[in-house]
Amino acid sequence: MRLNIVTPRGNVPLKEVRKVCSFQAEKCADFRRKKQKQVVGDFWIGSLASGTAEQITFDDRRKGAPSLSPDGKFISYVMYSADPFTQQSALYVSNRDGSNRRSLVSSAGMTLQRPLWSPDGSRISYLALNPSLPQDSSGAVKAYVIDAVRTGAPKIVADGFPFMWLNADSLILWGRVRTLIASITTGQVTQFFEDSTFAYPVPGGKFVEYGDAHKSTRGEWVIEVDGSFKRKGAARRLDDRKDGYKFWRDSPSRDFVIFRKTGGKLLKVWLASGKEEPISGTFFNVDNAGSFSLNPGTNEFIYDVYRTKGRLVMIENVFK
Repeated sequence: MRLNIVTPRGNVPLKEVRKVCSFQAEKCADFRRKKQKQVVGDFWIGSLASGTAEQITFDDRRKGAPSLSPDGKFISYVMYSADPFTQQSALYVSNRDGSNRRSLVSSAGMTLQRPLWSPDGSRISYLALNPSLPQDSSGAVKAYVIDAVRTGAPKIVADGFPFMWLNADSLILWGRVRTLIASITTGQVTQFFEDSTFAYPVPGGKFVEYGDAHKSTRGEWVIEVDGSFKRKGAARRLDDRKDGYKFWRDSPSRDFVIFRKTGGKLLKVWLASGKEEPISGTFFNVDNAGSFSLNPGTNEFIYDVYRTKGRLVMIENVFK
């Protein structure tokens, strides 16, 4: 028979709880030993020139969403609290090799995600998610910008998921059912392209790459457009491949996309022409990476690889 004790942290099996009580003092201390799986995030930097990747972080902390600065000297990322019972996260910046780590911003009660460098490297945008609200509700997902050098108070940009920088002053956001362009300076927010799509312009403004959320046409597409970003001709599907590669990431330069394949293989596809260029080399576990940030200027990319590590946790006073 399995007996449980109900505590504020949930049902605790009786056999896992040892009570040491002092009835005279009317005090009771409770202890529970629990084997827990800890999620650890390791960062790797790959080189498109050499076709190799090297691990740059080795600490047993949960971290992710790394992004390379435009000059390739720094990385920004999110790191979670070492406390296994909280989802508290903070935004950090460190040197390219993971050294000299410093915190930029944390937010109680909010989950911070997806830091992105501005094209000039002066600012970092990020997503703040309120876990207490449904993700499709107003105010649940907000885009912020913070100074990358002179740390100060972050600035709210707009509701939405920050996807990429259009230029040094404008962010492309994913709203609930549409793509938005937000000005950092003026705060003006305008819709881009069509409803139920997540889109961005390919340099030169002659093409648009977009993710379509309509049931019948769901997927990733590229299409030629006119000066008002209206469709011209038929769209070309990007994510329907037959050689094992799967659509993965857009480039910060917005003129090509990256596909990945089991075994650590990568493929570059130019959006305007559809030309394919296999990327030579094998990159450790890149096909299982959660995040990927490419720096076209340095021909490097950074990605995260997650692993689990078992550890024994002692929890005191579980009845408090």
